[in-house]
Amino acid sequence: MHGFGSVDDVSRRRTPFTAPWRITSKAVSRAPSRTNSENWGRSIGYYGDEDDTTRGYEAVILYVRKGLGHLEIILPVIQFAFEVQRGLRKPWTLVPLSYGWGDELKHLGTDILIRYVNQDADARHYAKDLCNLAGQDLEPGTAVVKQLFPRTDIRSLYGGKTGVTRNDLLVFVDGEGQLALDPALLRRARVRARDIVHVSVSDERDGCEWMMGVEV
Repeated sequence: MHGFGSVDDVSRRRTPFTAPWRITSKAVSRAPSRTNSENWGRSIGYYGDEDDTTRGYEAVILYVRKGLGHLEIILPVIQFAFEVQRGLRKPWTLVPLSYGWGDELKHLGTDILIRYVNQDADARHYAKDLCNLAGQDLEPGTAVVKQLFPRTDIRSLYGGKTGVTRNDLLVFVDGEGQLALDPALLRRARVRARDIVHVSVSDERDGCEWMMGVEV
């Protein structure tokens, strides 16, 4: 069995939508580091002789514009999340969301707890869920992102998570040059999120550009 977040060789099969290595390595380097204690590790199956440090995000939150739910686009985004989190020896959550449905984010009603990921089927399964969530009916114009997290409270199915934190990575998938966050929301995202990634899908849907941090 592979460690937390590992994905066999799936991330090495590159497509026009695959994240560039510079983006993946930058996301890994900027991820927060944490300490695994021996007692904590035993409770989930990770064994170590002493405390050690691991690096990764508490959550990777994926925002896909309504109509861009195509497997050739979304699968590389899920693979990117797994690759960034591959070295993290702790459970983490994947939060699939879709915007462009009015003021509210469309969501699954829960996050996805990632413990062990060890085959291409895992990435494809989650990618298909997100594709179904976003759909394939892309409308012209700009879809403004008006929320960073679904309206919820501590009684929700999100394990008590009620918003974006400094330990999260945000990934937005939108059309070419069309990502639009409400100005106040963008400021909040830059302050509260660890970092932001933008996947800009070409108008012909034959590739994309990946940007991160100040590029966004």
